[in-house]
Amino acid sequence: MMKSIVAIAAAAFALGAVPAVAADMMDPWSQMLVKPMTPAETAQLKAERDAAKGKWATMTP
Repeated sequence: MMKSIVAIAAAAFALGAVPAVAADMMDPWSQMLVKPMTPAETAQLKAERDAAKGKWATMTP
């Protein structure tokens, strides 16, 4: 009888803890999910990179 009560309590605790470990967007590990970029985002980032490369190329030591 005591073993079944302990087992039920452990199962209830485990199931109750599931939402606590679900994906939380404030968690840094959850933010590292890789999402594909749209073609517009890719083009914008390439343009920004090329502009930055051009700016670095014109800088003098």
